[in-house]
Amino acid sequence: MEDSKTKKLYRNVLDNDWNALKEEALSFQNNAELLRPISVHGDSIVHLVVHSGTEEPLKQILNLLRGYTMSVNKYGNTVLHEAAISGNLEAVKLLVERNKELLVEENDSKETPLFKAAAFGNTKIVNFLASCEGQTVASSDDGHGTKQLKDIHRKNKNGETVLFAAVQGQHFGTALELLKIDEKLTELEDGNQTSVPVGCDHNDDSDNIEIKYHDIESGLHRKVFPLAKKIWKEKRDHGLARELARKLIKKDKYSWEENLMRFVYYTDMVEEPTRNQLFAAIRSRNVEAVTWALDKYPQQLEELNRKILNLTTEEEEREQGNPVFAAIITGNVELVKLKLKKYPQQLDQLNLRIQKKLDEDVNPLFAAIRAGNVKVVKLILKEYPQALEQINIKNQNILHVAAMYRQKEIFNLVKTNKIPMIRLARQIDDDGYTILHSVADTQHYKGGTRSGPAYKLQEELKWFDSVKEIMPSSHIMLRAKNNMTASEILKEKHEEQLKKAQSWIKGTSQSCSAVAVLVATVVFAAAFTVPGGTNDNNGFPILLHSPFFMSFTALDVLSLSCSLTSVVMFLSILTSPFELDDFRASLPRKLTLGFFLLFLSVAATMLTFTSTIVLIIRLDRDRKFPMILLCSAAFFPVFMLALTHFPLIFSFIKDWVSSVNQKIPRCLRFF
Repeated sequence: MEDSKTKKLYRNVLDNDWNALKEEALSFQNNAELLRPISVHGDSIVHLVVHSGTEEPLKQILNLLRGYTMSVNKYGNTVLHEAAISGNLEAVKLLVERNKELLVEENDSKETPLFKAAAFGNTKIVNFLASCEGQTVASSDDGHGTKQLKDIHRKNKNGETVLFAAVQGQHFGTALELLKIDEKLTELEDGNQTSVPVGCDHNDDSDNIEIKYHDIESGLHRKVFPLAKKIWKEKRDHGLARELARKLIKKDKYSWEENLMRFVYYTDMVEEPTRNQLFAAIRSRNVEAVTWALDKYPQQLEELNRKILNLTTEEEEREQGNPVFAAIITGNVELVKLKLKKYPQQLDQLNLRIQKKLDEDVNPLFAAIRAGNVKVVKLILKEYPQALEQINIKNQNILHVAAMYRQKEIFNLVKTNKIPMIRLARQIDDDGYTILHSVADTQHYKGGTRSGPAYKLQEELKWFDSVKEIMPSSHIMLRAKNNMTASEILKEKHEEQLKKAQSWIKGTSQSCSAVAVLVATVVFAAAFTVPGGTNDNNGFPILLHSPFFMSFTALDVLSLSCSLTSVVMFLSILTSPFELDDFRASLPRKLTLGFFLLFLSVAATMLTFTSTIVLIIRLDRDRKFPMILLCSAAFFPVFMLALTHFPLIFSFIKDWVSSVNQKIPRCLRFF
């Protein structure tokens, strides 16, 4: 194909000029030339026309090619792959009608067109392709005639499931449709051992998700108001995400069973050949449980060997002295049972190997806690109340994880369960950390929610104190394996944050005190410069009886009082020792009060200035508009001060409201 013709074809595609494209294609006598790549990704003209959004351009090109539809691009994508990606349902139907073999064609990533449609959130195409003849089969382990997708559609080359691909793209509606088509998708193990990342916003307050989304989307307001469309889409995604999370949680009963088996060994466990009870038995560190699992599920020994004990040459040499490992590698069940009875202590080494291999993010409860997804945590605890006492591979419970990730809402939610709290508060993890140690450590600290280093440090100290209140007195001074108490870890880990807070609060106090002194100087001078002058006969102000003169005097006194008091507060901060404990309440409280008084003094100063202007110009009908402009100009500095310091002011207000809310119940208890 000539370069000029290639450019013309590609230009027609870019311009969406499909009529010109057809005319240009008609000039080719050889179909082979028309199928040559015209893009750097190896796309032929057939791959590109499916992005038109309709079937007509594709139909015209296919007629020229006499129905040829098997060409692939650089990534192995057929025309049906590209149509599924673009969301062109009409083109998909036309291609399937012309060549049903395209339904099971895989690209270089071993993904079928149905898989790509799910990954790009094209739900209607997913439903259509799944409804095509032969794309669903009877479930092999279900005697009720349940249908499931053909295996070729369920996973790609990397082992990622089609459900994971849909959710990873945040196409929650598509994921829900996939579950309707194939409920068994939740039981497939993802190749990357990652949990399904349901992106349900925990700040969304809508609980009713049974909405006819397509009916709403067709409304007139959806087309008229782009902002309303954006808000509606976000609301819909939140609802679909929560509905998907609810379904996945209800189906995920295995992680809870496995966790329970770490503590309780029971022989009447529900038979579930698709899950590895042998792993759970080993993690229980109970030889009898492992023996039972080997008798009941001998085939799982091979999976243990493949996934956990796939040792390298160096590891084999290092662990030659472990007869239990050697027995497992042979695959002989009876030999493993014999070695376990003889060397039960080596079960701990096997359990350690499993712990290193398993990713704790697989557990949906702890993943939701880390993400701060309160809605999903509540759903899990509602469906599986026993999950409240679940622990991860590091022997950390729900309070450990909530504390170290600063998820206060989840922490407070768990605190309301008084009976489990007796045990949860006493839990110690593999590092010897209590919950208080977890709070003191800053490994997972993300910067807090407040503005200013001093207030961030105060937030950390208050978080430490609030957790300390629920701890048994016997656990407060416990030392971890690093021989440090929680208080010692708190000081060590927050040393850098303390330095930043000290530097910030010193600089802020110095700057604010300078401004406060300047304001005090101005308003002090204003008190001796009476607006309108004085009466030469008696020395009284000429405008003494004007109502605005009294406001001028009162505001001037208020401004002077506030500015001088704020100077006192800032000086008391500058003379403080700046120890860690000072940031718990004393220093932040002084800074809050000092800044509030400074802000009030600036506002009062501008009001004093406004009163003076009113006294001089006098208020009448002819001067109302100039007076409005003058008052607006007078308040402009106050507005700018509030605007530039809004995060800090908001932090002050939030802290003040929080302290008032804490004190009111105490007062009520006193009475």
